Amino acid sequence: MVQWPDHGGQPDYLKAYTSGKTQWLDFSANINPLGPPKGMLELAANALYETDRYPDPAYTSCRGQIAAAEQVDREQVCVTNGGAEAIFLAASLSAGKTAVMAEPSFSEYRRACRHYGINVYAVDGAVDHGICEKLVQEVERTGADLLFLNRPHNPSGVVLPKRDVRQLLEQLPTTTIVVDEAFVDFLPEYEKLNDLLVQHDHLILLRSMTKMFAVPGLRCGFALAGEELAGRMRNNQIPWSVNTISEILLGSMMQEHAFIRQTRLWLQEELEWIQTQLPTSMTMSDTSVNYYLLQEASLSDHEPLLAHLAESGIAARHTYGFRGIEGRALRLAVRQRKENKRLMEVLQQWADPS
Repeated sequence: MVQWPDHGGQPDYLKAYTSGKTQWLDFSANINPLGPPKGMLELAANALYETDRYPDPAYTSCRGQIAAAEQVDREQVCVTNGGAEAIFLAASLSAGKTAVMAEPSFSEYRRACRHYGINVYAVDGAVDHGICEKLVQEVERTGADLLFLNRPHNPSGVVLPKRDVRQLLEQLPTTTIVVDEAFVDFLPEYEKLNDLLVQHDHLILLRSMTKMFAVPGLRCGFALAGEELAGRMRNNQIPWSVNTISEILLGSMMQEHAFIRQTRLWLQEELEWIQTQLPTSMTMSDTSVNYYLLQEASLSDHEPLLAHLAESGIAARHTYGFRGIEGRALRLAVRQRKENKRLMEVLQQWADPS
C-alpha cells in the first residue's frame, strides 16, 4: 500500500508505480521555477560567515525591513521559521479553545490545532459561493475563537475575494481570523490584505517567502497582525527559531520587486498556455497562482492518472489528504515551458492512448 505523504516535493513515494530508478520532473511542489533570484544564493553563502554569532532574539532590524516593505509598524511583525511556524504560533493564541476552518485546506492547520488542544469544526466548500455565510454561521454556532482561511487557496489556487474577507472581519469582530497568504506574492499587489490590518486588530496574515524565492530548505516566513496579537506570537516563540541566514535573506527578499514582477508576468503567460493545451477530457481549477487542481472526467479516484504520470517520470501531488477531495483530482505545479510541454504530452497520451 502506498504511504501518502502530507506534503509535495517528495516524489520518491511514487517509485511504487515505476519499474526502476526515476529522474523526476517534480510537479508536486509549488516552488517558483524561476528562482532563486540572481545573487540570493551567494548572499546565503556569505551569510554563513555571520553564523558565529547569535541572531538578534527580537529580530529588530529584520522586522523593520519587513515592516517598511509591507507598510506596517515594526511591532506588527513576527519573523518565523517558514510558514509552518507562523501557523503554529497563530494557533497558540487559542490553545485549548475552538477553531473553524474552511475545507479542503492545508493539513498543517489541523496539526497545529491538535498540538494546542484546539477543537476543530470544518465547513466544506472552501471556494464555493456563499462560503462566508456558512463560516459565520458555524463560528456563531460553536462560539469559535479562531477562524483559519487559506488565500490563495491550496490546493485549487482560487482566490477568496477581498470583500469577502472584509465581510468576515466585520461580522466576526471577536474571533481571531488567520489568513494564510503563503502564495500571495504571485498575485497583483492590490490583492494583499495589509490595509485591512488598520481597522481590524483581530486579523493575522501569514506569509511564506520560500515559495516565491524557491528556498524551502531555508525556512523564511513572517506574520503580520495588530501589535497585541503580534507581540503575543513573539512571546510564544522559542528563542532564536529563525537562523542568521534566513534573517539576512528575509531583509533581501523585501527588495526583490523586479523579480516578483517578472514571476507574475511569466506565470500569467504559462497559465494561459496550459489552459489551451489540456486534453478535452480534463479541466483545471480557476487558479491565479503557480499550481492548479487537475480533474479527468472519467475518474473518481485519480490514482490511475497519478501512476501514468509516474511511469513517465512526472511526480504529481495526490489529494488524498485534502478533506472534500480525497483523490478526486491531482494538484500540479506550474513549471517552465519545456517541462509544461512534457506534462501536456503525457496527459495527451493518457487521453488518447492510440
